[in-house]
Amino acid sequence: MAVNGDRGEDGSSLEAEKRQVTRDRILRAAMVAMAQRGFAVTVEEIAAVAGVSARTIYRYFDTHDQLVAEGYREMLKAVGSFIPDLPSVEDDLDGWIDCIALAAHARNSMIIGAAFWDVFKPVPSPSKEIEEVRAARRPMRTQWMTGMAFVAWMAAGGKGEPPTSLVVTFSLALSSFTTQGLAADFDYGPEEAARFAAGMIKDHLAAAVSAQDRSTQTT
Repeated sequence: MAVNGDRGEDGSSLEAEKRQVTRDRILRAAMVAMAQRGFAVTVEEIAAVAGVSARTIYRYFDTHDQLVAEGYREMLKAVGSFIPDLPSVEDDLDGWIDCIALAAHARNSMIIGAAFWDVFKPVPSPSKEIEEVRAARRPMRTQWMTGMAFVAWMAAGGKGEPPTSLVVTFSLALSSFTTQGLAADFDYGPEEAARFAAGMIKDHLAAAVSAQDRSTQTT
């Protein structure tokens, strides 16, 4: 009895692992296809990238929109994931900003790609899944930008909370709007966009800290 039970548990565990591997493979394929085609990508196109059949995909995801929504959530996680070789903000603030900017614009371009525009379509989607993932993006990104602005502000010698204008500068400088706009208007790649963005952040950060210092001296 115990031996048969163990085999059953092992078999179930192995099957669950296989299913998870396949599901992850499908989601990675969805990310690749959505970066190229946006939310309009078809299940068949995702299946071709994943190397599975559309029928297999429907064993893991009930609808096209459920798959797209899960794929976009994975995109957001990837964009906000750990940045390797990030300099210490205390020892090299400029290098930290440069690295953050390059990672942001490279990820905006390669991970999010065309899917970015579908989040901001003026016509609401009839799909609950798509609407939920659209709503989830804003608080997540606001948290990231506020956190980065705070870290940079403190490292630059700022006191208290960073000014709202600095948070807005981080948000604008590192946005996919900026990535896409600079590419469309000036043929900027991620590296050029990152240099522009880093310069914008550094200039505003220095001005904000100077303004706070002047205000402190006059009070």
